[in-house]
Amino acid sequence: MGCAASYERIDAAAEQLYSAMLSGGSMPDIGLEPDVETFLGLESNQALVTYHNKIAKDLQARAPEYVNNALRLFGGLTNIPNAVGLASLLIYMVLNIAASMTKGQNDVKNIVRSIFADEKVSEIGNLMETFTDRFLMYANSSDEALKVTKTYEDRLHHQLNRVKNSMLKDGHVNNRAVKHWMNGAALHVGMLIYMAKQETVHKTAASLAIITYQGELDEILQKYKAYKPSTLSCGDCLWGPKRRKRLVIQACDATISRCTDKEAGWTLSLQRRIEGACDSYIFTKYTDIMFARSEQIKKMKEFFSNTYKNLDKLIKEKGIFKLRSLVF
Repeated sequence: MGCAASYERIDAAAEQLYSAMLSGGSMPDIGLEPDVETFLGLESNQALVTYHNKIAKDLQARAPEYVNNALRLFGGLTNIPNAVGLASLLIYMVLNIAASMTKGQNDVKNIVRSIFADEKVSEIGNLMETFTDRFLMYANSSDEALKVTKTYEDRLHHQLNRVKNSMLKDGHVNNRAVKHWMNGAALHVGMLIYMAKQETVHKTAASLAIITYQGELDEILQKYKAYKPSTLSCGDCLWGPKRRKRLVIQACDATISRCTDKEAGWTLSLQRRIEGACDSYIFTKYTDIMFARSEQIKKMKEFFSNTYKNLDKLIKEKGIFKLRSLVF
């Protein structure tokens, strides 16, 4: 038997499912990492200084130890030039390591590893980790840092194409793949902007890359949107203990469903308002709602549009990071 529910009832059931998933923290993570967004945007140097000072302030008496750890990681550099954009993001990552060393923690926050942990994109993760190490080795030499960036920019671009084609041509699309590609594309744009700071010829490449990624993001999101309903399921009823006279038995309550999003790894119970034959229609409408209201999708699109709009400012922006400048 097919679905006999009205559009209004399907819409209401989809809204109910969306509200339950949203309040239960079950939205899939597909977006740009907040730290990547911050440090690849305008005023990244100030964000870096603020973060550095906050670490030192939080560590209180151990702040000098933190600074010494950071100095060792930076090879003794106290003033790091061009500490904006991509460079500020890499410096931020090193400061996290220095802070963790000071606290005696092993769970160092590593943006690259956390984003690209999936086996299918581990090559991007390995590539970016190696790039970070190489870049910071030559952070005090603009010429050498530029050479390193040029080398790894080309490699990253190649890997991003592989991930994109895997989603668009081979159908291997899911929330993790979308997130991997988005963050990798943002880092690639950051590399091109860094290169344009040194050689203006790269400004055109940065501009074209942003436009290209905007179009590819739309394609990838459409592919993911078509896939998303297949990750959802709702049981016909909720099994649980029911008392019947003096006995407690396992029974099926047809008024309650257990709904699961396999990507988010969440299962929740909610009142069933429509028969199970309508689930596919509800899941499609739910996906429409999720895409229309997703802050992550909004920010992903805004990253490219804002970067394109502010490209000249980002290229001209300057800033020195002084490791010893502690403000309490």
